[in-house]
Amino acid sequence: MAEYKDRYIIYKILVSKDCIRRRDRLQKLMYWSLEMRYQMEQCLQNKTNGPGQGNITDRLMPDVLRKYRCNAAHLNETSHFLEPYSFGYYPKKVPKTDNIEPKNLEQKDYSAEFSFTNLKTLNSRMCNDKCQNDSSKYCKNKALRSPRNCDECLCPFFYKGKKCFEFEKSKYCGDQKLKAISKQKNKFLDFKSDCYYIIKPKGKSKKVLLKFQAIGDAYWACDEDKLIEIRYSRDKSIEGVIPCGHIRNFTVKGYKGVSILVYTSELAYEFSKMAYEFKLKMEYREVRA
Repeated sequence: MAEYKDRYIIYKILVSKDCIRRRDRLQKLMYWSLEMRYQMEQCLQNKTNGPGQGNITDRLMPDVLRKYRCNAAHLNETSHFLEPYSFGYYPKKVPKTDNIEPKNLEQKDYSAEFSFTNLKTLNSRMCNDKCQNDSSKYCKNKALRSPRNCDECLCPFFYKGKKCFEFEKSKYCGDQKLKAISKQKNKFLDFKSDCYYIIKPKGKSKKVLLKFQAIGDAYWACDEDKLIEIRYSRDKSIEGVIPCGHIRNFTVKGYKGVSILVYTSELAYEFSKMAYEFKLKMEYREVRA
């Protein structure tokens, strides 16, 4: 939150019990605070011919925003006033629905988690001049050039290596690289190991269609680490669909000529019973675009 006091805007992070044990949510709170500070500083510098701090004479935070016309918009989140002297953001839950059935599939609250997209935004705000060469010419798979060491890249999930060219390795998962053809193929996912799969259509003009069928009953709390993730957009640095709650049957369709990445997690000891009793049958094939 941003609090206005004695001509200065002070930025605070309010942490609840739900956030203390979640690293991603703490990171997201820090991201919000830094992004809010950046936006406010940019606004005040442009409108006050200087840093603005200490020169603000308005009485309330709403007055500051109105006078200097500071944009309160912030990605997918919603802005709100906590009290007359403060201003903050809270997450707006927006599930993924494009190319997914059913549309009401229960999913993680993506807005409350720190994402690779957030990391890219912070880098563009604070480290834009650190590595002069364009990341896309040096790093692979939409990775980000590391501001700590410009010879290395920060990789999105599913990728690793100095330049993020390598796909994550799996153990005890069978073939990682799967090819979808017009005839349906099946793969059983048992959650006994961290597994990474890449599924490509045989034809460049075709789409990959995945159907997941639950074998057994399972409930996965939405505030736990992800059980399964499916990245189906062209940009694989963007978070995919992450089902949670009562795991049920669902389908995901990719885009024309685009591969789909699938991750399944190794269930910890406390979920060992679920690991032996629950599986997902993944049916995959290519379909017309």
